[in-house]
Amino acid sequence: MARGLTARPGTVLPPAVRARSSAGPPGRDFVLVHGLGASSRYFAPLAARLRRLGTVHVLDLPGFGGAPPPAHRMSVGDLAEAVHRWVTERGLVDPVLVGHSMGAQVVVELLVRYPATSSSAVLIGPTVDPAERTAVRQVLRLAQAVLHETWTVLLTVGSDYLRCGPRWFARTLRSMLDHPMAERLPAVAAEVLVLRGERDAVASTRWIEQAARALPAGRAVVVPSGAHAVMHDHAAQVADLVGRHTGIAPGCVPGGDRRG
Repeated sequence: MARGLTARPGTVLPPAVRARSSAGPPGRDFVLVHGLGASSRYFAPLAARLRRLGTVHVLDLPGFGGAPPPAHRMSVGDLAEAVHRWVTERGLVDPVLVGHSMGAQVVVELLVRYPATSSSAVLIGPTVDPAERTAVRQVLRLAQAVLHETWTVLLTVGSDYLRCGPRWFARTLRSMLDHPMAERLPAVAAEVLVLRGERDAVASTRWIEQAARALPAGRAVVVPSGAHAVMHDHAAQVADLVGRHTGIAPGCVPGGDRRG
């Protein structure tokens, strides 16, 4: 049994996540969780910035990033269990959990189930807006988001979608829609920064401000001119916001702060 884990006989552990870690100076650990259809690759610019503040771990959830999909559909809760298992195995103490899009749901579910895991988290372009909790709406929003992304993001995420495949994408989309994100937020004890890019077609300002108000310790921020993958093309600004949120690296992003 992996360090820090205990299990009753017959317990089925969730499929494992894949991870790459980059050591930085002594400080906090940052755990980055990607969204639907994507992989850890689009976190590269943000990971490079956060590495100046501590050690960065970028995860690939089961079925993504080239990892074979499990035989069964995984709920957001299952994905949260897989991430928690990995954090526990590594013996990380109070890491900063950063989730993008569906990864934000995974982070929230993990914190509800295991509140002692982390005292701070960042939700970037979180899904799912309860006013648009249908497959048709979400697919349309993703299509609209494409119009605002750079070619670098499109090529990276596009190739990840192909590796993921339509069957696993559709299965995980259903899990994403089934997860009651808005209802789970009030149970999160950690201090949470909720942010979006100004041109994000998936997570509106109205939704992230609603999410921030629902959190016991939440704050909403809009990054000017950013799109859904704001952490890729505005990595410096997002890293600065993460640093300020965690108290590691005070800074300022003019015009980008809106409190929920």
